Amino acid sequence: MKSIAAVTNSIPGMRIASGPIARGALITSVLRILNIGLGFFTTLVLARMLGAEGYGVFAFGTGVAMLAALFPRLGVQVFVAKQTATLLETKDWSRLAALERFAFVGSFFGVGLGAVAASAFFWASEQNQFLIFAGLAGALIAPALAVTAAAQGRLRGQMKMSEAYAPEFAIAPTATLCIVALLAFVNELTPKSALIAFGVGWFTAAMSALIFLQRNKPHAATATPAKIEWPVWFAGAVVI
Repeated sequence: MKSIAAVTNSIPGMRIASGPIARGALITSVLRILNIGLGFFTTLVLARMLGAEGYGVFAFGTGVAMLAALFPRLGVQVFVAKQTATLLETKDWSRLAALERFAFVGSFFGVGLGAVAASAFFWASEQNQFLIFAGLAGALIAPALAVTAAAQGRLRGQMKMSEAYAPEFAIAPTATLCIVALLAFVNELTPKSALIAFGVGWFTAAMSALIFLQRNKPHAATATPAKIEWPVWFAGAVVI
């Protein structure tokens, strides 16, 4: 991901991105544009190959996954990013280690509640077996989104913007598109196989996020974790 910064800084008029914040914003913008392009192309391919009804089933499953992972992707991620920056500044390594544990445990707790609530609601309201399968598939995919969000929050707090956003904006959509193309080549694409591709894409992103997190972990942050401040931190994540 360093190559992105090198390329953008070599473009005339782009050398303004010399500081870490400016470079991070620029890299994030590039990754967002890439994500929009990949997402648009994938949507066109899936809509054409699945048809209106099939794409509706696929969209239903991805919607459940996004809904179930809403708290980790919004609340936990932003809170962890802010707290990480603060604890790095004060060199409070034991609390930083505890914050990392909170990020993942809190994310899984939130996604678990979200997945159960979403699955129960759709199970009760929909009798279509394809939609029920899509809803359950979305609930199973949601933890991958939660892991990616938790790692993203920590990396954002360390100002590692390319590593933070690459799993969500580049790796997940690219892997999804590749699996969709492979499945379409081997056999006829169905909503079920499309959801499998979506899940593989996000689990690949989650593994990449964990690798980036491990590679960029401050050595001093391996200190013995302090006690997790559940009431304060959880309330902070909810308020954000």
